[in-house]
Amino acid sequence: METNKDSSSYSTAFIDEVGPENITKLPFVFATEEQKEKDGFNTQVASTLGNILAAASSTWGSEKAKKVSDAIFETVNGGGDYKNPNNYLAIQEQETKQLVALNYILGHHDADGNHVNDLRFGTDFLVSLAEDLATIDPEIIETNRLNAKFSGDKGYAVLYDKGYSFNPMGGVLDAMGGNVDAALKYLAPNGKDGSVNASRVEALSKYDWSWDPAGFAGFTAAVASASSKRASTVDNPSGGASESERARQLAGVAVHEIAANVSEYNPSKRSWQQSGNAVVYSDDAKASLGTLLANCAPELTQAWNGGSAVDPSTGKKLPEATVADFNALAYRVADSQDAAATIGASLAKHATGKSAEQIERFQGNKDAQLAQINEAYSRGSAALNHFTAIADVKADAINEQLKEDTSVRSANAAAALTGFTAVASGGLSTPFQTDASLATTTLTSPLVTNEIFGTKKVESTMGANPDEQMWAYAVRDAANAGLTTSPWKIVSNTRGLPQTVTVSTESIYQRHLRRI
Repeated sequence: METNKDSSSYSTAFIDEVGPENITKLPFVFATEEQKEKDGFNTQVASTLGNILAAASSTWGSEKAKKVSDAIFETVNGGGDYKNPNNYLAIQEQETKQLVALNYILGHHDADGNHVNDLRFGTDFLVSLAEDLATIDPEIIETNRLNAKFSGDKGYAVLYDKGYSFNPMGGVLDAMGGNVDAALKYLAPNGKDGSVNASRVEALSKYDWSWDPAGFAGFTAAVASASSKRASTVDNPSGGASESERARQLAGVAVHEIAANVSEYNPSKRSWQQSGNAVVYSDDAKASLGTLLANCAPELTQAWNGGSAVDPSTGKKLPEATVADFNALAYRVADSQDAAATIGASLAKHATGKSAEQIERFQGNKDAQLAQINEAYSRGSAALNHFTAIADVKADAINEQLKEDTSVRSANAAAALTGFTAVASGGLSTPFQTDASLATTTLTSPLVTNEIFGTKKVESTMGANPDEQMWAYAVRDAANAGLTTSPWKIVSNTRGLPQTVTVSTESIYQRHLRRI
């Protein structure tokens, strides 16, 4: 089974032979008593079944996908013989265990540690299964989870102790993190009138995730995945909204609803001081929400330059999203270096793209081109600096000994700058010429006031001089656009870091591009 788990022909035959109604039972059937007490079930079998289900479902049509998903659903929906309460409770407990196993089968596939499910389950299968699982009352499952906590059955209690997801949507949403088509189809389908229906995003945001951080991470994975479709160029042949428009509307609703409804659990506060649905934001959840924000780079740049959640290029506002929503989500994920680097990289990509766009737009007008290059990087740097200040505020809240350990404060700010640098510095190795008057972009750290975060005003403590970085990127774009005449060249200093050195007879000027 393990050897052939990724073979679609083997996997299809395996599921047909075993029967989809037995998939969630196998991790228990093939578990020793020791495994049950340690993990609740055989996690290796569950993981392998995930590969098998992914390989098989990728070949199914919509009819077969629904047939299999319906059969699996019947094994986890908490049903039973209502005429026999004792039998019903026993079946309910067993199917709750199987639901947890299903979440493990669908999720828990991130061997490369990039916070995204490694498997690609079939689109129709995931959507059909999600529609089924959404009918399960999560409050009933929460009750069953509490029953597990206090159960004398060690194999049941350990499911709680391990922090596995009991939420019926946890695993299938996590799996959608690896299938952007399924994520968009489920979370933002076209309405009958051609509109975009993002009501599922709103409903899922209003779940009480406080008791299931793993399930919340699955939700954020699906949202991040679907939001990546903003870059799609695929139109709807039936005349409805395009993929990019559906993803745009989903992103706006997700930013607002998650910011408004899913507060972050604060370990320094007592339980009665937490909001009713405060949840622990795991590393996976933070990375996914960082991706969501990154996929809103045009609006993020505008918002963090004193504007609103609008894309200046189109004039369209992200539905529901506000600057306050951006700030709130950025604050919650700012202590994740993965999220910080992703956001920084997206701001850089937007700035470099905007610079290139304006160079093309103002062909033949050198002064306008130079002005637009500076504008693009000035706005990008301002947005980046806004985020790094938020990262410092978050670090301040976490580290009470901040003044004695500034490295903690600057670590995530540096991660954001590293992400920006990695993208914006692309192409800098080409020798270029310039005598253009390029204004050095000025990065004044924004003052994040206590009205927003309840803290004192702070300034960013990024570990490199961002003015020099932005100036060099602007020079690079001007050079590549042929706006230069004086000789420059790229050399390496004694540490092997690239630096630009002018050989003009009038003056000598150099800038280092630090690789953080």
